[in-house]
Amino acid sequence: MWLLDFDCCRYMSMDEAGIEQACAAFFRNDPYYPRPCGADAADRILWVEFKERFLTASRAILLEKRNVYEVDASLPERLMSKIEEKGLVLQKKKDDLAAGSFGDGPEI
Repeated sequence: MWLLDFDCCRYMSMDEAGIEQACAAFFRNDPYYPRPCGADAADRILWVEFKERFLTASRAILLEKRNVYEVDASLPERLMSKIEEKGLVLQKKKDDLAAGSFGDGPEI
């Protein structure tokens, strides 16, 4: 996840603020990565595979570095949850626009 756009890398804290920063970067970046809430079954399958591999790799990295860094082991899962939550919000906005509805405001 961190290899593309390496020239844009910067410090990211390993806490809730870092999760927010990583989630924003995930959606701000070009869509190199599968997105949650895909339009069809293939997109959803790809997201599940991406998420599982991300979490597996994250666990391995955190386990290997546990004596070097004190990092909350739940960060990878929390990041994936945050990305999925944001994906739902973005998909709802997209669906509302497609249906001609603009959320809670008056219909035009």
